[in-house]
Amino acid sequence: VVHATDDPFMTREAIPGADELSMQVTLELATHGGHVGFIGGNIPFRARYWLEERISRYFANQTTA
Repeated sequence: VVHATDDPFMTREAIPGADELSMQVTLELATHGGHVGFIGGNIPFRARYWLEERISRYFANQTTA
């Protein structure tokens, strides 16, 4: 679960606690990102999508059993 703590619609109260998550679920909280945000970049029409990059890094860092 990837969530931004500054999301104006899904507030902090919507963030599950550790006791509410399965051990197979990773909760990652970003300070900024807004609602369905995580878009960055300084070049018009060439946005960088943080979530896509973060998912790739997540799987690249997973070890296989």
